[in-house]
Amino acid sequence: MFDYFNVLFVDSRNVSRSLLACAFAQFYSSRAGMSGLINFDSCGISAINGMQISDSVKKIAEELGVNLPRYYARNLFDVAVSSFDLIVVFEEWHKVKLQEFLKEERTEEKPVVKLGNFIYLDNLLLPKDLDIKDKVAWLKEWDEPSSEILSPLVGSYEEHLKKAKIIQEATRNLVYFFVRR
Repeated sequence: MFDYFNVLFVDSRNVSRSLLACAFAQFYSSRAGMSGLINFDSCGISAINGMQISDSVKKIAEELGVNLPRYYARNLFDVAVSSFDLIVVFEEWHKVKLQEFLKEERTEEKPVVKLGNFIYLDNLLLPKDLDIKDKVAWLKEWDEPSSEILSPLVGSYEEHLKKAKIIQEATRNLVYFFVRR
């Protein structure tokens, strides 16, 4: 087993997708009895620190039964990225920017994966008895198939909710990827 594992969700502005993913991850981690063993946080590449999230994101979280970790945005530069074991992004350009950021900051290379990879993960058969480090190593090599979870939650409330449910499914699969043996 492992002592603890830290996952960072990164999107553009940290006012919708990454906050919802963090909330879903905390919910499913708790449900799997892993609270405190797998820790989650979120930030945005171009987030404006302190920017308040919209009421529709709060309503979506409430409707889907999760508690948001906070109601404001936080920028990537204000997060101790080196303390995370895995970074999860939503779009390919997020991944590119994160890898550039890690290189510029001279931070040790971290695995950066797209959340969209986990949409398909529930149907994938993994080798048995992988420990957490082996699973992360496996993820670094596996990058397909994937779906980008594009654009922040914009449009009608129904469109927001539809994207939030995709984020929920992918995040559930991510958490269960780490907790199943």
